[in-house]
Amino acid sequence: MPAEQPPHITSVMIAAADLEDAEFQRDRLALLCGEAIRQALVAGSTHAAVARAANLSENEVRRLAGTPPIGPAVLEEVALLSAVSLGLPSVAEVVQLVDGPVLAEPAASDLREPDAAF
Repeated sequence: MPAEQPPHITSVMIAAADLEDAEFQRDRLALLCGEAIRQALVAGSTHAAVARAANLSENEVRRLAGTPPIGPAVLEEVALLSAVSLGLPSVAEVVQLVDGPVLAEPAASDLREPDAAF
């Protein structure tokens, strides 16, 4: 017969099991919420209207619905992918073309003013 666990270890085991169950329930509820959001969108509601009704951010509504989020990072990624697919140069290549080649840092002696002649 196994030795009995100390009470604090038993409490930790129970709390960990409860936490795992809560995470499972949250995931299940997120799936249900996502389905409800998709149904609202199909019925003609906008992401903004659903976000207001659910007291969520519009990006959270998009995430739960499984639609791509909108925002600066996403727009930057779309622009980058579009540029690559069109064969456009990268930002680094454009900067190098505009600024010219990157030169080495000048030595400290190069920055010093020459001694004045008397």
